[in-house]
Amino acid sequence: MLKIGTRVRVHYPDYVAGLRGKLIAQENLGRWIVRLEKNLANPSQTLLLSLEASDFEVLDSHSP
Repeated sequence: MLKIGTRVRVHYPDYVAGLRGKLIAQENLGRWIVRLEKNLANPSQTLLLSLEASDFEVLDSHSP
């Protein structure tokens, strides 16, 4: 079961595929806000994504 704090690896969209992040909030309709650990385009800024569960894989479900 997904929960806030779960670490994930993004599969889609392609421009961030393979990057790791953390679930930080759940949206309506089952989407999740994922904060990426790295922003390749601008390392000084945090990148947030709104993803469906099928867009990422769970790495671990430990709380932060």
